[in-house]
Amino acid sequence: VVVTNILEFSMAFFYPQIANFIVHYPPGNIINFSEYGLSERQENIIKEFLKDGTNYKKLAETFITSESTIKQEMNRICKIFGVENAAMLKLLFKQYYIA
Repeated sequence: VVVTNILEFSMAFFYPQIANFIVHYPPGNIINFSEYGLSERQENIIKEFLKDGTNYKKLAETFITSESTIKQEMNRICKIFGVENAAMLKLLFKQYYIA
């Protein structure tokens, strides 16, 4: 709980634009992608992206597409979850269980 509170404070301080999002979803909860209207491809991209060491180039190779297509898809996913970039998205998802 203490680590969670420190993480929430740090996120809210450094990224105030997602402070409400963090409060809305208490850490440790389950995020069900189907509730957000994500396509199966978007879900798969997120799951692959959350693996350690995965970057846009590796994602492009995995999904047999270009890096720019992956970047566009990640931008759409970031907008859905209310974060500005993929790094913030990764930090956000590391707090939750993915369903």
